[in-house]
Amino acid sequence: MLTNITSLNIYLKQQQLKVQAKNRLAGYPSGSSDTRASEKAKEIKNAEIAARLKAIEGRLKAGKKISGADMAFLRKHSPALFEKALYIAKEREEYRRRLNKSKTRDEADRVHMHKMQQFSHESKQKGVDS
Repeated sequence: MLTNITSLNIYLKQQQLKVQAKNRLAGYPSGSSDTRASEKAKEIKNAEIAARLKAIEGRLKAGKKISGADMAFLRKHSPALFEKALYIAKEREEYRRRLNKSKTRDEADRVHMHKMQQFSHESKQKGVDS
């Protein structure tokens, strides 16, 4: 009698494993522990992405350059922030080009003052918009 119960339990476990294997092959989650683990992994990944985005945004606000790897990350995970970073990089390059192109110290000072006026104007607009 005990051997019949044991063999019945073995049979049921085998059937359960077959169903789980079939579900995995079909792309369905195999059990509650697997789905909880995958959900937890997704939450961790999303938290890491959010932390990295926040760090990159902090560097942008501080006026630092953004590396190529970070730009690729932004392109994939935050297109709006990527566009902003691209705009800032282009603007920085244009400012450098205008400074290098100026022939006299007076011209360079005018370029610099113009840029400072732009910053002042933009910050006033952001203060009004906020």
